[in-house]
Amino acid sequence: MSEMPSSGESRAHRLLKLAALLWARDQGYRAAGLEIRLPNSNYRADVAACRLDRPGPRKREIGLTAVFECKQARPDYLNDSRPEAESLARLAQLNRRRETLERLVGTHYPTLRKGESLFPEFDRADVGAIRHEGYRRVVSEIRVLESAIYGRTKF
Repeated sequence: MSEMPSSGESRAHRLLKLAALLWARDQGYRAAGLEIRLPNSNYRADVAACRLDRPGPRKREIGLTAVFECKQARPDYLNDSRPEAESLARLAQLNRRRETLERLVGTHYPTLRKGESLFPEFDRADVGAIRHEGYRRVVSEIRVLESAIYGRTKF
């Protein structure tokens, strides 16, 4: 049985992260770290690394970036993977909900209509212009699901 530190992380998982970190270094990624929060996401990468390019004297830019998600066993991977058919069905449901919310908000707030259509009943509302928490949650979940389905990633 593998040793478990106080963080709940196994020794095997720590070794995988170290291997990813060493691989990144060997590939020329000079800036790297463990448990890095990804921008515009609620996820933390096990390892993230980037190359530091020098386009000119005294100039440094972030170059290629690599993100690693380490899995020590197939069940860990499958646990993070979503079944595609189930995810596609949920995405369709969320898109229907988003369309319904846009239609209803457009009815209740005619000033939010975008003016893209000749007929008001076909015009979409700019729901983002108001603080509609339900709409924001739906759009956020759509973004996460689309990333998981089409990008084949949980990020």
